[in-house]
Amino acid sequence: MKSDSKKVTVADLPQGALRALVQDIASRKAEFEQLVALLQPMLVNDEAFDSHIALELSNALHELEFQADSSDALNSLVDRYAPPALVLDDTGRVMASNRALRELRPIEVGSRCDALGLNDSAFVEFKQRLAYQAEATLINLQRNQDESEYRPMLMVGHRDPTQSAYVLVALQQHWPASIERAVAELFRLSPKETEVLAGLACGLTSEQIADQHQRKVTTVRQQTKALLKKMGAANQTQAATLAAAASNAVNRVMPDDASLQLPDQREPLLQGESHREERRIGWRRFGDPNGKKVLTVHGPSFGAGEFEQDRLWAKRCGLDVYAIERPGYGRTDPPHRKDDPLQCQVDDALAVLRQFNVQPESILAHEVGLVPALAISRHLKDSLKHIVGVSCAPPFNAMEQLIDMPAQQGIFILAARKAPWLARLLLRLLVVRLRKLGSERWYQAVFDEVPTDLAVTQRPEFKQGVIATYPFYTRQAGAGFEVDLQVMIQDWGHYVSECDIPLTLLHGKDNPTTPFEYLDIFTELNPKVQIRGFEKNGLTLALSEPEALYRML
Repeated sequence: MKSDSKKVTVADLPQGALRALVQDIASRKAEFEQLVALLQPMLVNDEAFDSHIALELSNALHELEFQADSSDALNSLVDRYAPPALVLDDTGRVMASNRALRELRPIEVGSRCDALGLNDSAFVEFKQRLAYQAEATLINLQRNQDESEYRPMLMVGHRDPTQSAYVLVALQQHWPASIERAVAELFRLSPKETEVLAGLACGLTSEQIADQHQRKVTTVRQQTKALLKKMGAANQTQAATLAAAASNAVNRVMPDDASLQLPDQREPLLQGESHREERRIGWRRFGDPNGKKVLTVHGPSFGAGEFEQDRLWAKRCGLDVYAIERPGYGRTDPPHRKDDPLQCQVDDALAVLRQFNVQPESILAHEVGLVPALAISRHLKDSLKHIVGVSCAPPFNAMEQLIDMPAQQGIFILAARKAPWLARLLLRLLVVRLRKLGSERWYQAVFDEVPTDLAVTQRPEFKQGVIATYPFYTRQAGAGFEVDLQVMIQDWGHYVSECDIPLTLLHGKDNPTTPFEYLDIFTELNPKVQIRGFEKNGLTLALSEPEALYRML
């Protein structure tokens, strides 16, 4: 007997079921593939979306975004504190902050610590104190109280080993210290002034401190006045109270199992900002400052210099690498609605290169970054000798290319081709999932269906890079992903066919996102394109074969 049952579609679902499914996906009770299976038939065929479907999806995703911040692994480090608190990465950039800090001083994720009044040398001293002693320590920020007066804001900080980040919690209205080494460095107190402060914190009078250290009372009082001036305290009672508070706070914020080791930063990652008219553009630089100039055009998966092996191999191979943060990623503003997203990326990159007076000899492009790399190369013909692309997909000329991709990756391009509003909603769901997974596990949202690639991202040597790339991708709520989709669905094959600069593509032969055979599209467009396959490698080739990549450059 034949079954009359048919495949369930979105239209068959009762009211509220789609919203519930989205909630379950975000909370890991259901799989993203279930939503893909419902939406894919309408995207592949010519079925129209009912308005109630769009409304239900929109409401569900808006609700999830609101919930996501409270479960974010980085935000959870500071949201439990009532005083102002924030998280810094190893380079001193803000990864998260709580509401109290944002109300005190608006600060963006990705901002440098000097925006908080913390210079680089003070941050290095802070990290060194943590490396030398197994307890939390102090750090001093400058808080603007009015237009003419700056007074310090003392914070107690420790290193959180689970996120490889620094957690700082303010001592509201407090400016002294309980740790002698920290006090001496923060306020430049002399050893004798530090002894006086320690006595005040223990409740001793000037006379008792004088007796204890065999000094004259007048000398102690002069030292008290000096330390109060240096600390910005109004009187010695305030200084004594706050010194004790600092000591208590050290014990309160210090986790029992924290391993406070100074992180290995053998090869630094320099970061900064440029401006093109009203646009803000973030950039990174690493490698050998005197080496061959290379422009990196990053993709949506492997950062722009966060991984230590990139910086290490760039230095070993004598490469001076400039990585431009593309629109919607890191600190770079998304394109204005009236701007062409691809031309915006070209103009951004050229503006930064002009600022540094750099003429790159090579371009390294990750994934979809190949498209802006080819567009940029048209303006660099006088200096450019080579373009290297890693894990790059060819133009999507056939529906089979999309259907063959892992469903949770291909659905975004399918949606962007037919229903951009749906692509935007799906990207919002992706960011919600990233936030819920947190900075150490966010790659699971990308590679759930690809265990080989997921295993690469989980290698211990990549942990710090995985954590560091998390805010780079999430700080603008997926705006960069959306820009990428706008670029990918365009017909950009002419950039390949018209490219007269040597182009080499490195590709994993086990790449499920873009099967190796689909790279023939590149050679059909331009027979001069060179393709090099790597056995037992997938989309994560940029992580697993950094030596080959940088030696090719």
